[in-house]
Amino acid sequence: MFSLLNERAFVVDSGDDDDVDAAILFDDEIVGAAHLTLLFPMIKIILKNTKRFGDSTRNDALQLLQSAIHKKFLRDKDVLSLPMEHYASMLFEHFSQDSGATNAFKATQQLFRLANDTNDIGERVIGMVREILAYVGHENHSVRIAALEILGAPQLLMRIVVELGLEASISREILVRVFVARHDPIEQVATVAEALWHQNHCQAKTVIGPMIPIFSLIHQKFPDECVSPSPLVRQSAAQAMATFIEEHPSEMKATLSKLDETYKDLVLIRDPIYDDVGRLQREAVDESDRRSGIGHSLVLLSSLCQQEDAEQLIRIVAPDGLSDRSAECRNELRNAAVETIRRHGAACMNRLLPLLEQMSDETPATDDNRRQGLVVLLGTLAQYIDSTEKVKSIVARLIEALGTPSQTVQESVSRCLAPLVPKIRQDAKDLVSKLQWTLFESETYGERRGAAYGIAGLMKGMGIIALRDTDLLASIQKNMEDKKSPKHREGGLLALEILCSTIGKLFEPYILKALPALLITFGDSDSNVRQSAEDTAKAMMASMTVYGTKLVLPLLLVAIDDDSWRTKCAATELLGSMAFCAPRQLSSCLPNIVPKLIEILADSSSKVQKSGEKALQQIARVVRNPEILGVTNQLMAGLLDPASKTSAALQAVLNTKFIHYIDAPSLALMMPIVRRAFEDRNSETRRVAAQIISNIYSLTENKDMEPYLAHMVPGLQRSLLDPVPEIRAVSARALGAVVSKSGGSTSENLRSQVIPWLKEKLISPQSTVDRSGAAQGLCEVLAGAGTEQLEYVMPEIIHATESTDVSAETRDGYILMYIYLPMTFGDRFVPYLPQVVPPILKALADENEYVRASALKAGQRLISQFCAHARKLLLPQLQLALMDENWRIRYASVQLIGDFLFNISGISGKSTSSTADEDDTMGMEQAGKVIVRALGQKDRDRVLAGLYLTRSDVALVVRQAAGHVWKMVVSNTPRTLKEVTKVLFEMVVDSLASTCDERQQMGARCLGELVRKMGDKVINDVLPVLDANQKSEEIAKRVGVAMALHEIIGNMSKEVTNHYLSAIVEPVRKSICDESELVREAAADTFTVLYHVVGNEALDEIICPLLEQLTPEQDHILQGLCDVMRQNAKSMLPYLLPKLTKPPVNVHALCSLAAVSGDSLSRQLPKVLDALLASCETNDENDPMIESCEKVVIAVTDEDGVPVLIDYLIQKASQDANVPAAVLLNTFIAKSGVSLADQAEDVLPGLLNLYTSTNPQIVDHSIGAAVALTQSMDQRELVQVLPVVKKAINIVVAGAKGQQIPGFTHPKSLQPLVVMLREAILQGQVEMKALAAETLGMVVKVSDVTALKAHVVNITGPLIRVLGDRFPANVKLPIIETLSKLLDKVSSMLRPFLPQLQSTFLKALQDQTSRPVRLAAGGALARLMKLHPKPEATMTELLKLLATSTDQQLIESSLATARALIAACPDKMSQSTIEEIYRVAEQIFSESIENPSEIDNSLTSCSGALLGETIAQKEDWSTAQSCLLSDIESSSTSPRVRQAKAYALQQLCSSNADAFWSSEVNSAVRTALQSAFTSTDPIVASSALRAASFILQSTIDRDLLSSVARSLNHATVDVRKTTGIALGHVGMRNELPNDVLKLIVPQLINGCKESNSAVRSASELALVHALKMTENEERFEEYRSTLEGVVQRNLDETRVSLARVVRAGDVDLEPLDTILNVY
Repeated sequence: MFSLLNERAFVVDSGDDDDVDAAILFDDEIVGAAHLTLLFPMIKIILKNTKRFGDSTRNDALQLLQSAIHKKFLRDKDVLSLPMEHYASMLFEHFSQDSGATNAFKATQQLFRLANDTNDIGERVIGMVREILAYVGHENHSVRIAALEILGAPQLLMRIVVELGLEASISREILVRVFVARHDPIEQVATVAEALWHQNHCQAKTVIGPMIPIFSLIHQKFPDECVSPSPLVRQSAAQAMATFIEEHPSEMKATLSKLDETYKDLVLIRDPIYDDVGRLQREAVDESDRRSGIGHSLVLLSSLCQQEDAEQLIRIVAPDGLSDRSAECRNELRNAAVETIRRHGAACMNRLLPLLEQMSDETPATDDNRRQGLVVLLGTLAQYIDSTEKVKSIVARLIEALGTPSQTVQESVSRCLAPLVPKIRQDAKDLVSKLQWTLFESETYGERRGAAYGIAGLMKGMGIIALRDTDLLASIQKNMEDKKSPKHREGGLLALEILCSTIGKLFEPYILKALPALLITFGDSDSNVRQSAEDTAKAMMASMTVYGTKLVLPLLLVAIDDDSWRTKCAATELLGSMAFCAPRQLSSCLPNIVPKLIEILADSSSKVQKSGEKALQQIARVVRNPEILGVTNQLMAGLLDPASKTSAALQAVLNTKFIHYIDAPSLALMMPIVRRAFEDRNSETRRVAAQIISNIYSLTENKDMEPYLAHMVPGLQRSLLDPVPEIRAVSARALGAVVSKSGGSTSENLRSQVIPWLKEKLISPQSTVDRSGAAQGLCEVLAGAGTEQLEYVMPEIIHATESTDVSAETRDGYILMYIYLPMTFGDRFVPYLPQVVPPILKALADENEYVRASALKAGQRLISQFCAHARKLLLPQLQLALMDENWRIRYASVQLIGDFLFNISGISGKSTSSTADEDDTMGMEQAGKVIVRALGQKDRDRVLAGLYLTRSDVALVVRQAAGHVWKMVVSNTPRTLKEVTKVLFEMVVDSLASTCDERQQMGARCLGELVRKMGDKVINDVLPVLDANQKSEEIAKRVGVAMALHEIIGNMSKEVTNHYLSAIVEPVRKSICDESELVREAAADTFTVLYHVVGNEALDEIICPLLEQLTPEQDHILQGLCDVMRQNAKSMLPYLLPKLTKPPVNVHALCSLAAVSGDSLSRQLPKVLDALLASCETNDENDPMIESCEKVVIAVTDEDGVPVLIDYLIQKASQDANVPAAVLLNTFIAKSGVSLADQAEDVLPGLLNLYTSTNPQIVDHSIGAAVALTQSMDQRELVQVLPVVKKAINIVVAGAKGQQIPGFTHPKSLQPLVVMLREAILQGQVEMKALAAETLGMVVKVSDVTALKAHVVNITGPLIRVLGDRFPANVKLPIIETLSKLLDKVSSMLRPFLPQLQSTFLKALQDQTSRPVRLAAGGALARLMKLHPKPEATMTELLKLLATSTDQQLIESSLATARALIAACPDKMSQSTIEEIYRVAEQIFSESIENPSEIDNSLTSCSGALLGETIAQKEDWSTAQSCLLSDIESSSTSPRVRQAKAYALQQLCSSNADAFWSSEVNSAVRTALQSAFTSTDPIVASSALRAASFILQSTIDRDLLSSVARSLNHATVDVRKTTGIALGHVGMRNELPNDVLKLIVPQLINGCKESNSAVRSASELALVHALKMTENEERFEEYRSTLEGVVQRNLDETRVSLARVVRAGDVDLEPLDTILNVY
C-alpha cells in the first residue's frame, strides 16, 4: 500500500519555485491533508511497534510522509488541518531513537516550513513548536542540532514571541531553551543555537526576566533548566546563567534569592506515594541530582558576584549547604563559598568572621560535615586576618580537623594551610615535626593520612626549599625502607603520595629519587603498604609532567625487561599506575605502555602475568568514556586472549553507540585489538576494525589518536585495496575520518603521506580493485580535508577524465572518483554536475571495457543520488548525449535516462520488455502521471520524444535499450505519440539536419516509421511544423525540413503523394532555391525522390518555374537547379538542353548545369560544346566566355565522356586553330582531377602535334596541358608511354621538314618530355634507356637553345651517370650522341661538367665492345675540347696510347679521335705535338703488311688522314710537298705508304682545299694527282679522285676536271665508280657552263652505258646533278641545244634513264669522304 501511495506522492523538488510545468498535478491522485490525517493512527502504530513491522515498512511510511508533506500537495493552508503537533512528536521521537532516519527529520522540517508559510500561530502550531522544544535538551547532541534546525524556519520563533508577547508561556519557553542551548557543551549545538538566536533577533534581557519566575513553576509546567534531571541541561543552564549575570550584574541578588528558594525546596525529601489501598507507588526521593545544579550554578556565579552579594551567597551555602546529604552537592556548595571568600574575604572580613565563628560554635558535635565545612571556610578566610593569634587559633582548628577521616575535608584543610604559613612561619617547622610523628606513629589510618595532608599543605606554604631545611625527604626515604614497621613504610608512602598531589610538578625532581624505593614497596608483604604504593604511584603519575614521564617511562620499560620477576612485577604495576597520569601525559605514554603490558601477559612467570593483567585493569579503571566502560570486559578479553576473543571485542565496540568523547585509556585498550584486526585473514574482522576507526575517530582528541596513526594508517591502506567492496568502503570512510579529525602538523603529515599514495594507486595499472579503493579513499580524504579541497581538485579530475593523452587506467581511476565524490560531498557536489556529465559520457565511449563500466556506474550514482537536481543539471546533458555521434554514448545516455525515469516513477526497470509488437507497452498510467508531475509536461515530452527517436537508432543495442525504457514507462504508445508529436518532429528535423550520418539515419528511420504507421494522419500535423521550421533563420532547421520532406515522400504511397502534391511542391521549391547550400543539397535529394514518384510532373511543377525565375542576381536558384541536376541529369538534361541552347543562350546557366550533369553530359557533350564555343566572341585565350565553359569541361569525368572531350578539343585546336578549345583542353587536364594515365598514349601525341601550331597561344596551352598531364602520372606510367611519345616526335619532326618547330622554341616545351625521359634513362630497362636516350637526342636536336637552357643540368647529370655504368652499346651510343648534340647547341652551359664529361668520354673511347661507341665518344671528346683550356694534354695522352697500344680497334678509334681533336683545336697544339703526330702517323702506316686485313686498311686510311688533317690545319705545305706529294708521285714508294699518303692528300683537300690548291705547291699537287689518277692501285686512284673533287668543288680547273673525267676509262671498276661520284659532287656543287660540261658529259654518257651497274648508276647521278635535272630540264635543254649530231643523239638516248632516276627520287650521292670518322 505504501508503495502505491509513494508513487502518488512522488515529486522531484528541483528547487525552482518558478517552474510552471513542475506544478502539474492531478487532484484525484495526490495524497492530501485528508489522507494524511486518516493515515496518522496507522503510521503511529507502525513506527511504535518495531517488532511487528519491519524496517522496510517503516521506511516506506516515513518516505510517504516526506514526499506528501510538500507544498505541491498541501496547498494554501491545508497543512493547518493536519494533527501537526502529533505528527511532529511522532516523527521526531522516531528520529531521536534512530538518528539515521533522515526522512523522519526531513518530514518534520517540511511540516514546520509549510506551517510557517501560513503565518499562523494557532494552538496546533504552538503545540508543534513545544513538542520540538522539548528535544533541545536531549542527551544526544545530533538530536539537539536537528531540533534547532527544525525550529529555524524563517522568523517562526520571532513571530510567536512578538505576536503572543512575553507573557505567553511558549514565548518564555522558546527564549529560555534557545538561550540555554547557546551554551551547550557541544560546539556544533551551540553554533546552531547561536545562529537561531540571532536570526530571530532575540535579546538576552528578555530571557532571564521570565527565566527566574519560571523556576517557581517547575512542578506545574516543565522542569526548570538549572535543576533539570539532565546533567547536560543543568550544565548548559548554569553556564547560561553565568553569561547573563556577567552581562547584567544587577540581576545577581534576585538570582541568588531564587536559587536559595529553589535549594531549600529541593533539599526536602519527597514523601513516598501510596495508592488508595496503601500500596507504595513511589519511594521517598532525594532530589540530590537536581540540587547539584544549584551548586554548579553557584560555583559559576561565585566568580562573578560582587562584594555586596558575597554574604548572601555564603548564607545559601552555610550552614545548611555544608551539611547536605549529597557529597557532590556539599562539595559544589563549599567550593562556591570558598571561591567567594577568596575574592571578597578581605573586604567582608568584619561580617564574615563573626558569622562563621558563630556558626562553628553552634554546630552540633555530631554534624561533622557542617563543622568540617565551616573549618575550611574559616581557614580560607584566615589568610585575610591580620591578627597572628587569631590565625594561630584557626590553624589549630585546621590541624585538629585533619583528624577527620574525610579526604575532602583533609584536602580542603591542606589547601587552607598553605596560604596561612607566612603568618605562622615560626611555628611551621614545629607543626611539621608534630605531624610527622602522627604520620609515622598514629594508630589510625585517617589520622596518619590527615597528617600527610597537613605536612603537604605546610610544605606548599613554606616553599619547596623547605624540604631540605626540614629534612623531610630523608625521613620519608628512611621510613619507606624500614623493613620492621609496615606502619612506617605506609606513612612514608602516604607522605610521598600527598606531596605529589599537593605540590604537583614542583615535586617532580624528588620523585625520581624515590622511585627505587617505591618499586620495592610494590612487593611488600603488608597489603596496606602495597595499597599505599599503588596510591602513591597513581598520585605520582597524575602530577607528572611530560618531561617527567619521558624520564620515568624508559626506566620502567628497562625494569620490565629485568630478569627478576619481582622487578618485573613492580615495574609492571607502576606502569599500570601511569594510567593515572594527566590527560596530556596519558595520551603520550599509554601507546608505549599498553603494548609492553600485552607482552608481559605472555611472560613465563604467572605472577608477572598477573601483574600485567592488573596493570591493564588499572588502565581500564581510569576509562571515563561510559560506552567503553560497558565493553571493558570484552576489550580486556580481547587483549588477554587475542586468538579467540578479538572478533568478539571488535563486534562489541562496533555495536556500541558512542555519544561521549573517547579518552586516552579507552583508546589504549581498543587500538591494539584494532591493529591486530587489520592483520587478520578474516575479511569481516578487517571490516569491523575499519568501521570502528570510522565511528570513533570523531570522538577522540587528536593528541590521543596520533600515536596510533603509524600502525593504523598502513592497515587502512591495505584494507583499501581489499577485494571485498564493503571493506574498501568502510576503510575509505575511516581514512577520511582520520584526515578530517586530525589537526595541525598531524593532518599535514597524514595528507603528505596518504594523498600521494592514493593518487599513485588511483592510476594503478595492476587492478581495478586498487583503483576503486584508491578513488573511494581519496574522495573520503578530500571530504575530510574540507569542502575547499573539492574546489581545488575538481579541475584536475575533470581534465584527467576528458584528456585523451593519459592512459586508460588514469581515466578509469579518475572516473571512479565520480562514483564516490557524490557520496562523500553530497549536495556540495551539485555545482559540478554540469562539468562532470560530459566527461562521464565521453568515457562511456572509451575503447576499454573497464572505463566504460566505471563511467556507467558513475552516471547511475549521479542519477540515484541527485535525482532532485537531475531535471535541471543532468537531464539536459543526457538529452544532448542521446544525439551524440558515438553509439556507446547514446546507449549509455538511454540507460541513464531510463534509470532516472525508473527512479522517479518507482518502476524497477529490471523486468523483461519482450512483446509481440514493438508498440506494445507495459507502463502504468500512474507511473506516467508521476513522471509528468516530476518533470513537467514540457520536459517529459522532450524526454519521451528523445526515447522514441532513439528507438530508430542505427545501433541495435541502443534501439533495444530505448525500446525497453519506452515500454516500461509508457502506457499507451499512440496516445503518447500524439502528445509528443510537435516536439518529436522538431527533434526529427534537427536529426535530419545533422552532419552525423547516424543521426540522419535515425531521424529518417523514425520519420519513415511514423509515416508508415500513421499515414496521411501525420501529414496534416507535420506540414505546419515543417512550414514553421522552413521560415526559421537557422540553417540546420531548414536542412531538416528538406530531409523530412524526403523521408515523408519516400515513405508515402504514390496515391497519397499525388493527393498532397500541391502542398508538398511549394516547400520543396523553396528549399531548392534556399540561400543555404546545405538546404539546397538536401532539397535536391528530396526532389529526386519526388521525381521517382510523380515523374515529369515534378519537372513541370518545380524546375520550369525556377528556370523562369533565373536572374543574374538570384544565383542561389541556379545553384539549387545544379544540385538537382547532379542527381537527375539523365532525365533532366535532355529536358532542359533545348531550352538552354535556344538563342539567346544563357551561357552561365548552361555551363553551370552542364558542369554538374555528370555522366549524362557525355551523350550531349558535342551539342553543349558547340554551343559554348560558338558563344565565344573572339579566338583568344582572354575571351570572357571561357571561364563559364571551364565548368563544363571540368565536370566531364566519366570513362566515356573524357575521350570524347579530349578528342573534340584537340581536333578543334588542331584543325580549326581554336584557341578557346586549347584553353579548355589545358584547363581540363590541369583541373579536372581525372586520371588520364590510361589515355596518355592518345593524349600526348595530340598535344605534341599542337607544338607545330602557328598560333602561340595554342602552343602555350598545349605545353601547359602536357605539363599537367605528365605531372599527374607516376614514374611507371611515364616510362610506359615513352615509345608512343618517340613516335609522335618523329612524326612532328618529319612533318616539319627541317623547319623550326614552334613548340620546341617555348621555354617550357621540354618540361613534360624531360621528366619522362630522365626517369626512363635512370630507372628504365635497357631497351627503355636506349629508347629514351634516342628520343632525348632527337628532342635536343630540334629544340631551340631557349628551350634547352632550363633543362641542361637535369639532362646532363643522369646521362653522365648512366654512361659511366656498364650498359650495352645500344644504350651508350645514343647517350653519347645526345651529349654531343648538347655540346653543339649549349656547349657553354656544360662547362661545369667538363671534368666528368672528359673522363666519361675517354672511358667510352676505350670501349672494346662497340666501334660506334668509340667513334661517338671520340666525336664528343673533340667537341668537348673546344671548351677545354688545355686540350693538348688530351692529345698527348692519345698519342701515347697510339704509340704503345697493340689493340688495332682502339688504335683505329684513337686515330679518328686525334684527327677530330686537331681539327677542333689546331691553334692550341704546340709544334712538338705536331711533330709527334707526324711521327706516330708515319709509324703506323710505315709498318709493312703483306696481306692487309680490313682493320689494317682502316688503320692505313686513318693514320694517313691524321697526317693530312694535321698538315691542312697547320698549312704546312712544305711538309706536304716533301713528305706527301713526292711519295704519291714516286713509283718506288711502298703500296701501303703510298695508300696512306693518298688518304692524307684526300683528307688534306677535304679540310683545306682552297688554301692547298692556291699554295706554292700547286704544280706539285697537279703532278701528284695526275700520277695517282693513272695508278693501278684503286685505293690510290680513288683517293686522288676524291681529293680532286674537293678541289673542283671550290675551284673549277678545266685541266684537272678533264683529267678526272678521263678516269672513267680506268681499268678498275671501283675507280670508274669513284670518278662518277666525284664528278657528281662537282656538278651538284657548281653551276657548270656548257663548255665545261662538254669536258665531262661525253665521258659520263659513256659511263651510263657501262655494263657495271655501280658505274652506270654513278654516271647517271653525276649527269642528273651536272644538268640540274632534279630541279627541271631547262638546263638539260640548254646544254642539248649546244650539241649536234651524234653527241646530241647520245645525250637523248640517256635522257630516258636520267628521267627515270629523277622520278625514282633516289638522287643522293655517295659521300666523298670514305675515311673512318668520329660521330
